[in-house]
Amino acid sequence: LKEIPIDERPLTLPGGKGALALNTQEPGNYSYLVADAAGQVYARVDYTVAGAANVTRSMEKNAELQIVLDKHDYSAGDTISMQIQAPYTGAGLITIERDHVYSWQWFKTTTTSSVQKIKVPAGLEGNGYVSVSFVRDPASEEIYTAPLSYGIQPFSIALDARRNAVTVHTPNLVKPGADLAISYRSAKPSRVVLFAVDEGILQVAHYKTPDPLGHFFRKRSLDVGTWQILDLILPGFRASMLSAPGGDQGTLLGANLNPFKRKTDRPVAWWSGIVDATPEAKTLHWTVPDYFNGRLRVMAVAVNDAAIGTTEQATLVRGDFVLSPNAPLTVTPGDEFDVSVGVANNIVNSGSNPVVDVSVEASPQLEVVGAAHAPLKIGAMHESSARFRVRARDALGSASLRFRAALGDRSAELGATLSVRPATAYMSTLSVGSFKGQAKVPTTRNLYSEYRTLEASVSALPLALSHGLTSYLDHYPYSCTEQLVSQAMPAVVLAARPEFGELKSHQGATLATMIDELRARQTGDGSFRYWAGGAESIDFVSVYALHVLLEGSERDEGVPADLL
Repeated sequence: LKEIPIDERPLTLPGGKGALALNTQEPGNYSYLVADAAGQVYARVDYTVAGAANVTRSMEKNAELQIVLDKHDYSAGDTISMQIQAPYTGAGLITIERDHVYSWQWFKTTTTSSVQKIKVPAGLEGNGYVSVSFVRDPASEEIYTAPLSYGIQPFSIALDARRNAVTVHTPNLVKPGADLAISYRSAKPSRVVLFAVDEGILQVAHYKTPDPLGHFFRKRSLDVGTWQILDLILPGFRASMLSAPGGDQGTLLGANLNPFKRKTDRPVAWWSGIVDATPEAKTLHWTVPDYFNGRLRVMAVAVNDAAIGTTEQATLVRGDFVLSPNAPLTVTPGDEFDVSVGVANNIVNSGSNPVVDVSVEASPQLEVVGAAHAPLKIGAMHESSARFRVRARDALGSASLRFRAALGDRSAELGATLSVRPATAYMSTLSVGSFKGQAKVPTTRNLYSEYRTLEASVSALPLALSHGLTSYLDHYPYSCTEQLVSQAMPAVVLAARPEFGELKSHQGATLATMIDELRARQTGDGSFRYWAGGAESIDFVSVYALHVLLEGSERDEGVPADLL
């Protein structure tokens, strides 16, 4: 619907209110708009003046131009046929546009509905827009309709020339620990990357096989602006031509509160690197991890200078036995506990009641109490479980239990890990004092050797405390902004003193590390979030962070100006 500006004047609101007398001189539909100099509309009042008169163009009809294309997808060189329905007869201009005008064609009609054609130019890929501007014939009887109408229709361009058919073949079934042969080829010589990933990981991440063509040729907006001079020829006409739119940081310190971490099985994900592909088949080999049972998705992306291709293939990894161990995550030296393991017999022709030998082996941190073997009667495609008693020895670190199931020459193994750690939390003790001559500082705690650290620093100045305080902060189990700033403060203030140069090398105690973290935590108003990924900011912490940055800036430590 077209709207014609009639009058414009400043608006004053004494006392915040004002009276407005409506203009009722001529019949028609009118609106009052309150807007600022930038065109932002703050209020709108619509009203209608009824009466008997020849209504002028102030009461506009809808002058929309209707365009219907014969299909949605075209190839370069195809001819687009379109039906154009206008409110009147006249002449017009058809253009194919996107980031600029690719081609154009004039036309003239003697009826309000006509079929026009234009050719898709070479060099246009992905999508484009058909834009039609239509001017009313001076002899047309539709004198009360806007003399200019226009319409825009999007269309897609087929990408067959950009597709490179790539094929991947893998066995339907393999065993854990076995060699997986991946055969691949492409219709055109290209460079290929192949992936094999656990389907469970992909489901959790809602991951879809890559579609590079869809990414590089996704719909682009119409970026052509159209201007017209019709309002110079017909001063009473004002129109606005509109364009149609188309379509945590990894340096978290102390995040793990348990220094005696257990080793875990790595996620099942493999990639080939960049390899060459031709129409002749080639083969890559990968050893499937022995601890994995499940479905693998094998994906390939092939690229050359002119085309892209993708494909995917599914492979089932299933061993003769599927072991499902159940063990605690952490134990303390001296603990005795039960572990169980579920065993599924996948040997189809093994019978209804075969005896499967299930056993367990322990790492040096653990010992098996009682029998380490358990015979189980498990029929084909059925499952059962065995239970073992285990004791934790006085040795800390990552411990493991190795489970094995065997039936004749068929077997399967799987490990489970757990952390053997003290019953008390990791603790830093700082003793401070002064002395003359000699002094002894007794160690009042029994310490495990795995993570024991004993340090002493002596100075004629109280600055010797900085070594102990920095060590305490290095092992502090949280990574709030206040802690990170406190870690960096000694390195900033005392870096110039030779006896405290050691502080520069402490992990997490450098100014560069703190700047990286603060940049990631800074909000739009300049303050700093208390936690990485959080939303809360505390004034004291932000001031404290800026204090350290100013101290570093005064000492020529290279603090970025934008951070300040």
